[in-house]
Amino acid sequence: MQQAEHIFIIDDDPINKMVLSNTLGDGHRLSHSTDTNLCIDELKASKPDLIILDVLMADGAGFSVLECLKKDASTYGIPVVVISGSVSFKDEARGLELGAVDYITKPFNPLIVKARIKNHLAIKKKNDLLEKLASIDGLTELPNRRYLDEAMKSALESAKADGSAFTVMLVEVDYFKTFNEHYGYMHGDDCLFRVAKALEEGATQRSLFIGRFDGTRFALVLTQHNIDVINEIAEALHDSVNALKIPHIASPICAHVSVSIGAVHIENHCSNDLGELIKMADSALAIAQKQQSTVFIKVL
Repeated sequence: MQQAEHIFIIDDDPINKMVLSNTLGDGHRLSHSTDTNLCIDELKASKPDLIILDVLMADGAGFSVLECLKKDASTYGIPVVVISGSVSFKDEARGLELGAVDYITKPFNPLIVKARIKNHLAIKKKNDLLEKLASIDGLTELPNRRYLDEAMKSALESAKADGSAFTVMLVEVDYFKTFNEHYGYMHGDDCLFRVAKALEEGATQRSLFIGRFDGTRFALVLTQHNIDVINEIAEALHDSVNALKIPHIASPICAHVSVSIGAVHIENHCSNDLGELIKMADSALAIAQKQQSTVFIKVL
């Protein structure tokens, strides 16, 4: 069953709240706030599908709320529909320039409001789908490199801020070129997909982020784990691919598809940039490959 779309209404007029609730309550999940000081945190936490904002509330902070929402990366993409008692063209222009998708003046017609909200929610749904497609690798259905880079940068910034452990882990399918040459590219694509799903399942069980790094490599970013846990995770991921038992008679090291895993682990207070860490993880991966389908973790 599809979850009802979430609409967050910020308005201190009880009559407007009642009319909007009656107009939009059927088929939507509604939240309300009259406090412009608290609603920003509520919106960041709940991430509604659409926000209805009265910019002329008693505290006069409506436009400031809109500006804050559009400056914050976590709420920037949420469409905001302004409802206002002001018929001033300047106020309307200000609202639209600050990022509102629509400006509706009071008194409003409930049927018009309902139709406009329906249209904006439909546009939001299409935009969300496009964003998802733009961030997902078409073959493996994992986050693609662009999305992966953003996630790694964000995780590294958080680790630096609180001084916690940070790990970049690279996983590569061993002798995949010979697999393609022997079995053909269609089987190669299927192999990568199955390996990706095995790694994703292992990562999801441990709430880890995984994405496709490049052609035959996957990357995981891990925070707040000590070296013993990192070793356990790497070995578990390694074993999960072995358990697939995908035949690979062209491999000189194993009768089935295997992976090598290299990682760099910083126990605390990381000062390196992401590029340096990826290079070190790549070097660790090269050592693991020389040792023939093993795990090698460099600890800083």
